Amino acid sequence: KSEAAAYLEKIGKELQAAGATVSTHVHEPAVKDVAASIHNHAGEVCASMIVMCTHGKGPFHHLLFGSLAQQSLEKGGCPVLLVPPAHRRKAVSFNPRKILIPVDGKHDCRPAFKAVANIALPGQTTVELVLVVPTHDTLRQEDALIGRLLPSASQAVLDAALEGASDYLLKAAGDPMLSGLSPKTKILRGVPAE
Repeated sequence: KSEAAAYLEKIGKELQAAGATVSTHVHEPAVKDVAASIHNHAGEVCASMIVMCTHGKGPFHHLLFGSLAQQSLEKGGCPVLLVPPAHRRKAVSFNPRKILIPVDGKHDCRPAFKAVANIALPGQTTVELVLVVPTHDTLRQEDALIGRLLPSASQAVLDAALEGASDYLLKAAGDPMLSGLSPKTKILRGVPAE
């Protein structure tokens, strides 16, 4: 039996003792793209979430290669929950009290909704959808120039963006994946993420 298989068997027994159903898998032979292999296997077993322990090999290694956790997040397709190793934290149960879902009104946020629906506890977890709308002072440089030349038109566009954000958030909060969680919505003014 390989060292990896023995390690997984030990961890699996601990999880089974806590009441979880566990299956383990050691990928043989070794692969170069571990993050892709993890996501491929998650797809094969129809996983709803990948939970990974961060290892923190140091800033130099991370700068050159990126962390496996970061590479896994970039692969997408399945939500990834990162937790620090046990030696760096006290053992705690995962009972999220508040989950923030930043949205931009442009991209499909349903994968985030699905992940939240899997981990949020109805009646115990507050879910908040947040969308950022710019102000005159936080417009991108090219938009700010137009705003200075046509301030009334620029204000009308910002007002429409604010109204559109409100409509978008109300629609997003009503998504069936979030039913039972009663998400709150919030519009912030500032610099939207690109």
